Amino acid sequence: MPVVLHPLPTLGPITRKKLVLVKQLYQEALVQSSRSGIASRMLSVIHFDLANETTLRTVITALDSSNELAKKLDDMGFTHLVNKADKVLSSNKLKPVPKTDTIQRVHFIRNAAQHEARYPNESEVSDCRTYTRDFLKQIIFNVWGLELEKISLTELVQNRQIKKYLVDAETALGKGNLVDAVEYASAGLQVAMNHAGEAIVWHKPRFTGQHYDDEYLEDTLDRMKDVLSLAVLGLNYGDFMRYKRIVGAVFVRSDGSFQHPDMKEEITARDAEFVVTYCIDTVVQIENAVGNLDVLAEPDGRGA
Repeated sequence: MPVVLHPLPTLGPITRKKLVLVKQLYQEALVQSSRSGIASRMLSVIHFDLANETTLRTVITALDSSNELAKKLDDMGFTHLVNKADKVLSSNKLKPVPKTDTIQRVHFIRNAAQHEARYPNESEVSDCRTYTRDFLKQIIFNVWGLELEKISLTELVQNRQIKKYLVDAETALGKGNLVDAVEYASAGLQVAMNHAGEAIVWHKPRFTGQHYDDEYLEDTLDRMKDVLSLAVLGLNYGDFMRYKRIVGAVFVRSDGSFQHPDMKEEITARDAEFVVTYCIDTVVQIENAVGNLDVLAEPDGRGA
């Protein structure tokens, strides 16, 4: 990244929350872009464009908080939004909006998909992913000196143990430690799924008789708990199965250590990015749906 030579605006708590929302939109678009099917591609380009637009609005309102401006933004088209952001940045002696040609391209693809029913192809989705990532990284750094990777949805995660796993996953991914990233992220999601699943189906029974295959029964109940949890929580089963094909079984011990006995042997950068993004986004969705996971983990197993 280039050295910042000019004074930068303070990043207040409201603006930071908006940037977390931008990151959430971007990560949801990443997950959607990895799915097959026309509908998923359409949703991904819509979310990529929405992440760009939300960033522009955040820049404008953070640097010019006049009430009149806020009202006008609601009726402002994308090109006018870019131009307004340029003017606000200029008045604050900051660099202009970067990558304007590429984010306009993302907006064109989004409009074609949403308003003209012209389905984006895989190449266009890939372009939107790259253009949006580059734009978000550059403008957020130019305005606040903050790297996109440092904005994390883990700020929304309440459970401390799960949050630590996910933060460690992001740290590992940033360092290029792909296997560690996948292992930490999946451990965090597994703990969240365990707590949520126990709240849905209560604790699984313990079979001790010699006439029962304990390991088989427990594995079956675990699978049932996962599938039921996905259905109740409204999570995408296809995304979950892609995640499982990468991480395999995940065992998290009571001391916080974890094991991945059948994880995919060759973890690619795309695999690691998907797993970390998917796990953080899913944990946030789980906590939004069921509440405090610390409460769900209480000994009686009944949840909140």
